[in-house]
Amino acid sequence: MIGSKGDKLKGKKLGLAMSIGDKKENYSPKGSVSFTVDEVITPFKASTVHVGAVALPYFSVFGASFQASDEEINHSAKEYIDYIFTYRSN
Repeated sequence: MIGSKGDKLKGKKLGLAMSIGDKKENYSPKGSVSFTVDEVITPFKASTVHVGAVALPYFSVFGASFQASDEEINHSAKEYIDYIFTYRSN
């Protein structure tokens, strides 16, 4: 089925992986973005509920626009691999 009666994503795990250009501290009510990441991804969370999927915590890397060092990139890659292994389907 497709459309509002579709069930292909029901019970499937759904997670977001984001490369965020700004600094983490700016994603707060008092930061320059004025919203938390959880608030920014609300439409994705609503869609997840709508299709009956299981929402996973999001994965994010902050400061991508500030020319991350090789060390920071390698560290975030390791964290992302850990995220994948933590939430992968068995």
